[in-house]
Amino acid sequence: MFPEAVMSSAESLTGDLSIGHRNTSLGPVGLVEGAAPPAFRHTRTAVASHHTYHLTPSGLNQINLEFNATDLINTARSSGFGVDSIGTQATADIGSANIIMLANMADVSALGLSVAATFIHSESDASYVFGANSGFLVGDASFGSLTIGGALIGTTLTFSGDAAPNTVLFHNATVTITLDKQTLSDFLPPSPLQSIAPNQITTDALDIHLTNAQVFGKTISGDIVLGQSSARLFPPLHA
Repeated sequence: MFPEAVMSSAESLTGDLSIGHRNTSLGPVGLVEGAAPPAFRHTRTAVASHHTYHLTPSGLNQINLEFNATDLINTARSSGFGVDSIGTQATADIGSANIIMLANMADVSALGLSVAATFIHSESDASYVFGANSGFLVGDASFGSLTIGGALIGTTLTFSGDAAPNTVLFHNATVTITLDKQTLSDFLPPSPLQSIAPNQITTDALDIHLTNAQVFGKTISGDIVLGQSSARLFPPLHA
C-alpha cells in the first residue's frame, strides 16, 4: 500500500507582489487540501472575504491591494483506491470577486488595477490507472463575467464563459493576463513502464503577471492569482 497516492488543493486568492525590497504575500485565502488514501472530502466556505494588503509603507501615496469576494467554496476530494485506479479533484468557486490596486489619493487616476468577476470556477483533476500504468491530468476554468482595467492595463478588458487552456487575454512588456492558466510540473524520469510525464496540474482561473510594471511612480513585479486548484499524483504509482 502507498502511504499517499494523490493530493489536491484549492484556494480563492494567492500570489505575491514586490515593490523595491518590500515583498507582500497574497493569501492563501480559503486554502483547503487533502491526500489519499484514505478517501477524503474537505470543503472550506465563506459567505464573504475581505483582505487589504499594504504593498508599500504607510504615508503619502501608499499603495494598497484590496480583495473583496462573496460565496467562496473551495473543495478537495478523492474517493481513494478504486478497482484499478485512484483519482482526486479540486475546485475553487467564487460567486463574485473584486480586486483593486489603489494609491491613497482621491482622484480616479490613482486606480492602478481593477478586477471585477462573477461565477469564477477553477478545477483540476488527476487520476492514475494501474493496469495501463498511465496518469491523466485535466484542468478547466470559466467566468460568468470578467472586467479588468486600470492604469497598469491602459484599457478595459472583458470576458465571459469557458476559457480555453492558457488563454492570454492581454500582454505587453510588463503585464501578462492569462485565463485558465494550466501549469504541468513535477516531471518524472522515464522508467521501463512509463515515459517521462508530469504528475501535477495547477489551474489558475485568472493569473495577472507583472514584470517591472510602472504604477504610481513605483516598479512592481509578481503575480495575482484568482481561483487556484491543483491535483497531484505521487510517484512511483507503478512500482
